[in-house]
Amino acid sequence: MRIRVFHITCFSLAALVMAPLLGWAQALTPVQAAPKPAVQTPRPTPAVPATPKASPPAKVVQPAATGTPAFPPTPPEAIVWDKDIKELVAHPGDTNILVTFSFTNSHSSSVVIKSVRPSCGCTTVELPALPWSIDPGSTGQISATLDLRNKRGVLTKSLMVDSTSGFKSLLFKVTVPASLNTSTAGGETIDDERIKNMQMTMVDRQVVFKNQDCAKCHAEPAEGKMGRDLYVAACAICHDTAHRATMVPDLKELKFPTSAPYWKYWIVNGRPGSLMPAFAKNRGGPLTDEQIDSLVGYLTETISGKPVTVRPAPLKQPRPTAVRRPMVAPPVPAPGVAPNVITPTPAPTTPSPAAPGGN
Repeated sequence: MRIRVFHITCFSLAALVMAPLLGWAQALTPVQAAPKPAVQTPRPTPAVPATPKASPPAKVVQPAATGTPAFPPTPPEAIVWDKDIKELVAHPGDTNILVTFSFTNSHSSSVVIKSVRPSCGCTTVELPALPWSIDPGSTGQISATLDLRNKRGVLTKSLMVDSTSGFKSLLFKVTVPASLNTSTAGGETIDDERIKNMQMTMVDRQVVFKNQDCAKCHAEPAEGKMGRDLYVAACAICHDTAHRATMVPDLKELKFPTSAPYWKYWIVNGRPGSLMPAFAKNRGGPLTDEQIDSLVGYLTETISGKPVTVRPAPLKQPRPTAVRRPMVAPPVPAPGVAPNVITPTPAPTTPSPAAPGGN
């Protein structure tokens, strides 16, 4: 009993002694910090290339048009002329004569006259500043002065009017008192100056570009022009005039098809033995390669020629071929047998009719 009490007492004392020691030991033991959670570094997201924004389309600036400005077309009947052909008589001693064509714009919109080209350098045209706009219902006049010096007989001249209503040829005939200095060709009186120029051209086709007076009509007006304007300045002066020379063809009435190579060949080279000169600069003419190409393009688009209708020849029927039969040799008679000879029977005779007047 005493022993058990002793043990209990010892254990109690030990517990009392050990409790402070355990607290002190725990105080001295370092406290381990709780592990920090691992910080996950975010992975870099692959860069996605940005889609470029569509830029607005660039504005295309059209170059300013060169040459004759475009005007709205008007019908051919918009301009009403007082006369298409006028005849005048000069008095002895006159050195020039004036002709005037009057017109009225009968259309509901303005008509624009772009140019007026005389048929020769001896005619001077009086015009306001071009392009000339004529309001609806308005009237106007085109005047021309013809130089009569050294000219005799009947002179036929023309004015080629180019407007928004198309081309219009105005003719005027001037009778100059006849003298010994005139000649007659084809029923028309022609002054000696024109005959002299034609004779010079037959010798040298390029004289129309070399001679100063001729070049005023045939070379200078073509400077800097292209396409249709070039045709009016360089070609229409000879080919579109109503009283052109008989050897000069009307290009709009050709009886055969044409093409770009066809036009370029004749423009560049001309035609030897005729009045047609070579227009290329490297052959003594006034036109550059660019001008020639523009003229070829205009002629190809507007003039195609009128091919002549050719009827096919009738097909000949083959003649029947005679069938030739093979020749068969007559049978050879057997030895000792006479050949079978066929004697022809004579034709019956018919008495001939009696001659006229016989008994």
